[in-house]
Amino acid sequence: MRFDVPLFRRKFLLDYYFASFLDYDIVIGSAAHINARMGPDLSAEVRQAIREKLALANVRVAAFGVTGMPADETQARKLFDFARDMGIEALVTEPPADRFDMIRKLRAS
Repeated sequence: MRFDVPLFRRKFLLDYYFASFLDYDIVIGSAAHINARMGPDLSAEVRQAIREKLALANVRVAAFGVTGMPADETQARKLFDFARDMGIEALVTEPPADRFDMIRKLRAS
């Protein structure tokens, strides 16, 4: 599945939302393809390019997922940091109950 920012451009100054999924192919501009997948492993430069294109289109990422929630707190923090950096409002996941305390901690930090 391709994440093609120009598809989200609008002529009106309204806010638009969409959900992003792990492993979307990333397309910036009409032809420039970035060899990357949507997710916490994106470089800072690619994240910035995505944020700029979304801002131009007046689009925000409302949710990201469904994605796994790592048991390792360092890896889980990477997912939360990615969401904060990209302005993602919700992570959609189905973690086991033993990870709830870690999720609460990461959400609050």
